[in-house]
Amino acid sequence: MGVIGPWHYKQVLIVARTYPTPARRGVEVSCTGGITKSGEWIRLFPVPYRFLSLDRRFRKYQWIEAYVAKSSDPRPESFQIDIDSIKIISDPLTTKDKWQERKNIVYPLKSSSLCSLQLAREANKYPTLGIFKPKSIHGFDIEPSTSNWSPVEREKLLQYSIFEKAPPACIGEDTI
Repeated sequence: MGVIGPWHYKQVLIVARTYPTPARRGVEVSCTGGITKSGEWIRLFPVPYRFLSLDRRFRKYQWIEAYVAKSSDPRPESFQIDIDSIKIISDPLTTKDKWQERKNIVYPLKSSSLCSLQLAREANKYPTLGIFKPKSIHGFDIEPSTSNWSPVEREKLLQYSIFEKAPPACIGEDTI
């Protein structure tokens, strides 16, 4: 493995993925956050998740390995991923026995507050990713999304380049 030109081999524990959005090139993409084997934050973008073959569709708290290259995004944690190199190398760390393993990886990156994350970013230009435990939680509401994709965005999702394969999952009215 190692380095191939600008591409570096990384092992990443997936910790978050954003809701997909239409991209300029007619592909639906999401941003994925993770922690490298060396204990650093990494942002992987763009990830055309539904375009990935089923054996490359990683889940939260799964280790993957892939080649990544620094992206044009100026944030230091931002990398593009070679989607053809993605390999899932573990089951998700979701069972009761795996909670401690998850904490051992995530907690060293925990900040004391959002303010401390912001101060560090202002001083160093990073981190642009982070976690903290809130002092208290006063409520939690889950509401259906009221924002729908525009007709232009929906059209982008239904168009594919002749050089790209359509996603394995059907992109129909009910899946957008």
